[in-house]
Amino acid sequence: MSDDPLSAARAFWSAKLEVQLVAWRVAEAVKALPESPDSITVRRWNVGICREIWTAVRACGICHVTQPAVPVAARESSQFVTTLLRHCRWIDRDLQFDLTGTDRTTLLRELAVPESYFGTLAGEHGYPRWWQWGADGPSNGICPTWWKNPPEHVSPPLLVFEEDLEDVRTQSACPLHPVQAPASR
Repeated sequence: MSDDPLSAARAFWSAKLEVQLVAWRVAEAVKALPESPDSITVRRWNVGICREIWTAVRACGICHVTQPAVPVAARESSQFVTTLLRHCRWIDRDLQFDLTGTDRTTLLRELAVPESYFGTLAGEHGYPRWWQWGADGPSNGICPTWWKNPPEHVSPPLLVFEEDLEDVRTQSACPLHPVQAPASR
């Protein structure tokens, strides 16, 4: 951890805010689920919620390692993550969420965070409101694979460093260790 307790405290508060933002986003998604959804819609919502939960798990980890920089009374950061994970099933390291088996009224009560708490952070700043998409995905941009064909469970996100994003976007990264075919006999 940094020697500057102020930057560690900032990291803690930013991550804690991100956990709360995820709780709000999940609640908004649950509220937006159509009255009688078809099975593909339910699968999309389950996957979308799992993706949100992975964001909260990451932020909770940041809170955990930076909590010594904040007062003891402020350290609790995992209430919303604990609530969300209670409704999940672990399959090895993957998560599965089941909206059809979840008491949505209770979940919404447990995740209650007013949108006004976030100011402009509740906007689309890097976090698309996927629960507002139509059947064909976002109206402006490429439809993600998980929306077209939602999986049964969601693996942890791959770790990509910010400096590597352009390589990932263009898929032009050179392999670090070229693979050589075995010598023919």
